[in-house]
Amino acid sequence: MKLSVFDLLTDRFWAQDLNLRQLWDDAKTETPILEDYEIDPYYLLQIVALLEPGIDRGGQPRAPSIKRSAVLQMSVEQPKRGWDRAVQGLCEILGMLRDDCGVLAPWLIPYNTILIPMAAVWASQAHVKGADEGVNRLKLIQWFWCSVFGQRYENAPNSQAEKDFHELLRWMAGGAAPESVNQFSTDGLRLREVRPKQRAIYRGVMSLILQNGALDFHKRGRITSQLVFDKKNPVDDHHVFPRAYLNGCGVSAKLRDCILNRTYIDRKTNQRLSKRKPSDYFGEVRRKQGETETDATLASHLLPAAPLLADDFEEFLGAREKRLMQLIRLKTGTPQ
Repeated sequence: MKLSVFDLLTDRFWAQDLNLRQLWDDAKTETPILEDYEIDPYYLLQIVALLEPGIDRGGQPRAPSIKRSAVLQMSVEQPKRGWDRAVQGLCEILGMLRDDCGVLAPWLIPYNTILIPMAAVWASQAHVKGADEGVNRLKLIQWFWCSVFGQRYENAPNSQAEKDFHELLRWMAGGAAPESVNQFSTDGLRLREVRPKQRAIYRGVMSLILQNGALDFHKRGRITSQLVFDKKNPVDDHHVFPRAYLNGCGVSAKLRDCILNRTYIDRKTNQRLSKRKPSDYFGEVRRKQGETETDATLASHLLPAAPLLADDFEEFLGAREKRLMQLIRLKTGTPQ
């Protein structure tokens, strides 16, 4: 059996009177959100490595690092001092992403590595109270969206996380904003070209839709994590203009499958859509639920009503792109 870094450190620390496996089991029991988001315990060790970097053989403080080699060199004193803070920081960050950013499920996390500097920085600011705590929260959320839509973690994620950890600490202390924030621009963001393989941006947009308060098309209740995990009638991202309908109109697969034509729809609703043109389906909903109510439901998904009811796909793409880009600029603090 190939042993993970967590396994290796568990074995090493056992002889030094630290049961790392028990700490992990206790953390999962006491904070179920760790299992809800399928967290690997290795992430907690990486967070510890930032909070408690330890000392080298010469007795000098190590630079915080989350690289595998640095975690493997960890002394037993580091998790003894930093484990509880790492668990608390990570759980609070997961709650923040769920409640404030619409990241309702593990498959919506744009980058797993992005959790590490966020958790470490938040844990390091546990002493901050009052309005300043809210300021730090707003900064961290803005940084999250800038990092996601700027695709900052596509390459060398460990090095990026270490860099961001230092820059975020400086920002929290009143210094300059991180490079991820200062240099962010939406100029190169082309949502018509974003499909599921562009994982970070795709997941980021889907999370924004959920965070916007997306309502179920039939019951009109807000889509929650419980609905996303519902095994009987799961809510998942589907085409707004049905695939079969667009194929019959000669629309290219690239446009058909782009993020602008996707939203969260439950399985039963998706089956009712089937091959129907949007004016047929949404027109029926509008007649039954009322014009104002249906338009509000569509708006909760950032869907423009007029082009849907006119079956105008090109107009629909342009209108929805405008709405999504406005929201992205708002979340990232970019000028409108």
